[in-house]
Amino acid sequence: MNRAFLIARQEFIKYVTRRGFAISILMFPLWIVIVTLVPQWTGGGDAPRVHVFTVVDRAGGTYANALYCAAQRQDQQALGWTARSTIPPRSPTPPSFRAAASKA
Repeated sequence: MNRAFLIARQEFIKYVTRRGFAISILMFPLWIVIVTLVPQWTGGGDAPRVHVFTVVDRAGGTYANALYCAAQRQDQQALGWTARSTIPPRSPTPPSFRAAASKA
């Protein structure tokens, strides 16, 4: 058992005293810092995500109006309580839908 310990100790000291071990010990924290900061530098950290989608509404505009109202509520909730009181209330129907409905 004593010989195995001496061999393990000798191998450990040989590995720790190498230049590659010191470089890897110093590079690991640097790699962690780079991995956490690069997304913030490139704008991927806190940027709001924009989802664009198309809704085909064959029910006569009821889904479009519901989606528009839900988006308005979500926008008001995102602005918070202070900005909500200063924003005038909007029409529940978007202008483009009102124009299309008046033509029909």
